[in-house]
Amino acid sequence: MKAIIFILANISILLFLSCNYEQVTETPKKYDMNTILNDSNWVEIIDTIDVTDQIICLAQELIQGKGTVLQSENYYRELWEKSITEYPMSIINCNNVYVYDSNKVKYETPNVNLNERTVLGYFVITGIANTYRYIYKNDKTNEYLYLLKIRSTSPNYRGDGYFAWTSVPKITEKYSVIFDTTNTD
Repeated sequence: MKAIIFILANISILLFLSCNYEQVTETPKKYDMNTILNDSNWVEIIDTIDVTDQIICLAQELIQGKGTVLQSENYYRELWEKSITEYPMSIINCNNVYVYDSNKVKYETPNVNLNERTVLGYFVITGIANTYRYIYKNDKTNEYLYLLKIRSTSPNYRGDGYFAWTSVPKITEKYSVIFDTTNTD
């Protein structure tokens, strides 16, 4: 019995020493600011509108780290229903009702014309930082790039995040949308 306890204790110590729970996983970046700024095929989209206050009742967890592209009210409703059923506690104030009972929340259409505009949603943990959002379009590669520039303002770590919904002119189906971040000093 002592041998089994000894073996289990050693395995536990090895696992504890070899695993770092808070280690950030880096994904390879496809683009960086230098590449974008030096490639004339990338054009910054300036016809953007922050619609974060108008896209109500959608959980941040649905778009964390990957972003989403809202092209239709059907998809918006799908995300809304998933938010209410799977993440009711993350919807802090929805329709001016604190969501502890999802039966009290009524569906409302977004205050954005999704026939003329596309809404891009993005949520990422930034720590204590200033953020700058850029949206670029490349007709040669048929891509849009939602690039969030993060400038850390403190050596201390805190779970602050960037969360925004941005309306842009309608993106056609031939384009893909890439969400990415870049860090600056």
